[in-house]
Amino acid sequence: MAVRRKNTPARRAASRTVKAQRAMQRRIDRRRSKKDEDSKSSVQLGGREYPAPPFPKQHQAKPGQESALDPAPLYDAPFYRGSERLKGQVAVITGGDSGIGRAVAVFFAREGADVAVMYLNEHKDAEVTKAAVEQEARDVAHFGEDTLMKRPAQPEEIAPAYVFLASNQCSSYITGEILPVIGGYT
Repeated sequence: MAVRRKNTPARRAASRTVKAQRAMQRRIDRRRSKKDEDSKSSVQLGGREYPAPPFPKQHQAKPGQESALDPAPLYDAPFYRGSERLKGQVAVITGGDSGIGRAVAVFFAREGADVAVMYLNEHKDAEVTKAAVEQEARDVAHFGEDTLMKRPAQPEEIAPAYVFLASNQCSSYITGEILPVIGGYT
């Protein structure tokens, strides 16, 4: 025995909504299939042409070497001009030997920051980053010399400050605090 549902105004409104949504989805699907047919090339809006698929098949065990990628990722943004937005700032960039980390290191240096790069063991990639940062006139070789300790902090020396701020037991009464992890006071 079939159950007959009442034809209420709410049911009619729901039915109209469903029909409208399905029609909208059909229009979107048609547009997408037309775009797929029309888009034979990638969008290029930057100051230079960027690599576009298809790329050669390649796989690297972790940690990978950026120097082995083809095509090599672009990081130097020759049309981006710095304007000293970060002058006098210091940046410690983890994973800065390659990829986005390398680009961030170059951009920070171009904006006037002193840059220190941390990485695992990709020495060849790190040398490329070092050269790119130094080309921006920021010298990573002397990072940390101007602190009272005459050296940069190591991550394990700074980590307790993060634990302190994150722990309810250590900092439950402290709000808006800035811990001056600066390598000594003058």
